[in-house]
Amino acid sequence: MRKLLRIPRSVSLTVQLAATLVGVVVFSTTVLMFVAYESSRTHLETEARATARRVAQQHEESVARAIELRHERAQAFLSNVVALCGERTAGGSLAFELECLGRGLEVFAASERARGARFERDGRRVAEFGEPPSRDLVLPAPFARLIRHGDTFDYGIRADRGRSAVILQFSSEDLSSLFIDRSGLGQRGEVFLADAAGSFLTTPRYGPDVTPRTAAAAEPMVACRSGTSDAVSLDYRGVRTIHGLRPVGLLLEPTCVDAHLSYDEALAPADRLWNDLMARGAILALFGALLSVMASQWIALPVRRLANAARAVQGGYFNRPIPIGGPSEIRALGHRFSRMARSVADLVTREQTARRDAEVANRMKDDFLATVSHELRTPLTAILGWGQLLRLGRLDSEGRARAIDAIERGAQAQSQLIEDLLDVSSIVAGRLHITRRVVSLTEPVHAALDAVRLLAEHKGVHIRSHFEASDAVVNGDSQRLQQIVSNLLTNGIKFTPAGGTITLRLHRDDRRAYVSVSDTGVGMAPEFLPHAFDRFRQAGNATDSRKGLGLGLAIARELVTLHGGQIEAFSEGVGLGATFRVTLPLSDGRVVVPAVALQAALPAATPRLDSVGVLLVDDDAETREMVRTVLESAGARVEAAASADEARAVLSAFSPGVVISDIAMPDETGYAFVQKLRTSNIHVPAIALTAYARRGDAEEALAAGFQVYLAKPVQPSDLLQAVASLADAQSL
Repeated sequence: MRKLLRIPRSVSLTVQLAATLVGVVVFSTTVLMFVAYESSRTHLETEARATARRVAQQHEESVARAIELRHERAQAFLSNVVALCGERTAGGSLAFELECLGRGLEVFAASERARGARFERDGRRVAEFGEPPSRDLVLPAPFARLIRHGDTFDYGIRADRGRSAVILQFSSEDLSSLFIDRSGLGQRGEVFLADAAGSFLTTPRYGPDVTPRTAAAAEPMVACRSGTSDAVSLDYRGVRTIHGLRPVGLLLEPTCVDAHLSYDEALAPADRLWNDLMARGAILALFGALLSVMASQWIALPVRRLANAARAVQGGYFNRPIPIGGPSEIRALGHRFSRMARSVADLVTREQTARRDAEVANRMKDDFLATVSHELRTPLTAILGWGQLLRLGRLDSEGRARAIDAIERGAQAQSQLIEDLLDVSSIVAGRLHITRRVVSLTEPVHAALDAVRLLAEHKGVHIRSHFEASDAVVNGDSQRLQQIVSNLLTNGIKFTPAGGTITLRLHRDDRRAYVSVSDTGVGMAPEFLPHAFDRFRQAGNATDSRKGLGLGLAIARELVTLHGGQIEAFSEGVGLGATFRVTLPLSDGRVVVPAVALQAALPAATPRLDSVGVLLVDDDAETREMVRTVLESAGARVEAAASADEARAVLSAFSPGVVISDIAMPDETGYAFVQKLRTSNIHVPAIALTAYARRGDAEEALAAGFQVYLAKPVQPSDLLQAVASLADAQSL
C-alpha cells in the first residue's frame, strides 16, 4: 500500500497511517461499488435476455395458433360444404350445386376476413371469391406460404378433403395485428416478424416511413436461423438492443420473430444504482477519512513514545520505564519491548561474560599450543641429543644403552601424543567407533598395568591392584578398554609425586563391573571437578612440569560412553589425591568373539628371514633405509623402490616372496599398486606399512589386496614377524 500511495519515508507516522487508512477505505469502497454495479448489470442483462426470449416465443406461438385455427376451420368448411352443397349422381360421383357452393364460399371467406378464396375439385377451380388466390399454394397442411406483391405480401393456406380443396389468401395486416401487443418489452421495446433477408413482414414500431421491404438488421436474423435465442446488437435504427429471437415453424419461407428490448432502458436501474453508490461512497469515504485521522493519532502517539524509549535503550539506559498505552497490539508491543530491553541488558551482560570467556579460551589456546610445543620438543631434545652423541661415538656401552632407551621413550611419547590427537579428532568428527566382542575385563586391565609399569617405576610411584571380580565379562573393544585404564593410570602417575601410591581395583555387582583408580597425588579443587574430563583442561598452570595435552581423561570419557558406561571423578581437595571410577554394564553373552588377528598370533621370538626375497616400496628414503636394514639384519634379500612404476620395473627381474608397500605415494597409491599386481596375476603376499592409522584404514587395505596391515611407527620385531608369517604361509 505504501508503494501504491507513494508515501515518502520522511513523512511522520501519523500522516502515513492516515494516508494509508484513507487509501484503504477509498480503495475498498471503490471495489465494492464496482462489484455491486457489475453484478447488477449482469443480473439485469440476464433478466432482459430472458424476457426478450419469452416475448418472442409468445408471439411465435400466437402466429402458429392463428395459422392452425384457420386451417382447422377450412377443414370444417370442406366437411360442411360437401354435406350441404354436394349430391351423388347416378354414377355414384359427387356433384356440387354451384350456387350453394359459391354462396357458402363467400360466407366462409367473409367470416375469415380472407382477401380471396377458391374451391377446387380434382385440381380444377369450381368456385372463387374475391381476389384470386395464388395458384402455387400446393403445400402440406397445416403450413402457410407467403405470397409477395412487390413490396407487400399476403399469406395463404390450403385445406384438402378427399378430392376437394379450399385455398384462402389473407392480408399481412392479419398477422400484424398479432404484433401490436408489446407487453414486457418496456417503454421502447417492440416485436415484429422478419424474413431471412431481414426484411420486415410486419410494420416496425419506429418506422412509419419504412415499408416491409426495407432491410432490418440482418445479423439477428442470421443468429435466429443458426438456433441462437438471444443476442445483443444494433437494431434497424442503430440503437443498441437486446434481441429475443424465435423462428416461425408454420411458415415455409424462413421467418423469425424478433422481440426488441432497449439495452439502455433494461440496464437503467444499474446506472441509477451506480449514481446512488457514488453518493453513498463519497459520504463513507469522508467519514472513513475522519476516523482514519483519529485512529492514526491513537496508534502513532504510543509508537512515538516507544521510539523515544528505544533511543534511550540504544544509549545504554536499560532501566528506564517503557511507556505502555494505545491499542492492545501497541500495549503488547510495549510489554514485549520492555522484556526485550531486559533481554538486551542480559545479553550485554552475557556478551561481556562471553568476551571474558573468549579471552580465557584464547589464553587456553595459547597454553595448548605452548603445551603441544613443549610435549613435542621435550622428547625431540632427548632424541636429537642422544642421537648426536651416538653419531660422535663418545659413549661407552652403558651410555649407548641409556641413549637407546631415551630415544625409544621419546619416540613412544611422541607416538602416544599423535594417537591422542587423532583420537580427539575422531571424537570431534563423530568417527570414533569400537569393535565389540565378549571380553573378560581382567585382560585389558592387566595389559594396561603392564604398559604403564615401567613408567611408574621410572618415576618411583607404586601401583597396587585388587582384582575382586575375575569373572567380570563385558561387551567391548579390548584395545579401547585397555586404553581407558592406561589413560587413568598414566594420569595418576603424572600427578602423583615420587613415593606415592596408585591403587587399581576391579569389582562387580549383579549388573555392572567397576574399575577404580585412586592416587595419593595433588588432587583437584572442588570447582575444577566438573571440568576434569574437558578437552585441553588440566589442574595446575602452564609451567607445571606435569603439564600434558589434557586429552587422556577426555578420550577415556568418550570411550566409556561408547561402551555404554559412565566415568566419574572424586577428590577431597587439593593435595588429597583423586579417584576415577569407570562403570560398565556386564555382558549378556550374545556377542560373538571374532577370529584372532594375524598379528596377535605371531610368535614373540625374533624370526630369521634367510633366503626370503622382499620388495620394499616407499617414497621416503629414511624409511626405506631403516626397513632395509631391519630386514637384511634378519637375513632377507631386499630390493627397494621409491614408486609404483619403479617397483614394477624391479619385478621384471626380481621375484620376491613378500611385498612391503607404503600407501601414500606420489603418482600412484599403494592400494592401486597392489590391485594392479592382482589383476596382472601376481599373487605375492603384501604388507601395508603406512602412516594411515585411522579406524577403517586396515579394512580398506585388506580389501585392496594386502594380507597384513602395519601402522607406522612399527616395531622391528613386529615387522619381522609379519614378513616371516607371510613367507611361511607362501611356502606351504
